[in-house]
Amino acid sequence: MLNSPVIHRKISHAGGQVAEILASYPENDRLVDELYLTFFARFPVSNEKKNGVEYINSQPDRRHAAEDLSWSMMNSLEFMFNH
Repeated sequence: MLNSPVIHRKISHAGGQVAEILASYPENDRLVDELYLTFFARFPVSNEKKNGVEYINSQPDRRHAAEDLSWSMMNSLEFMFNH
């Protein structure tokens, strides 16, 4: 999955689920919660949420940051082995 153009197109699609979550949650802490619920079916633990929010806050493009975070979740061992 790491380099899949198909997955990249799905994550970055303007009408996709990540875009929908971005539009629905303008607060970055809620955005991170919703991404974790979407990819892992659980809320992030405190350090995951902190790191996710800090990453999004540090990036100039919120959408790109959310897509990066989504991509990293999809390529995690948790996602690959549990979902």
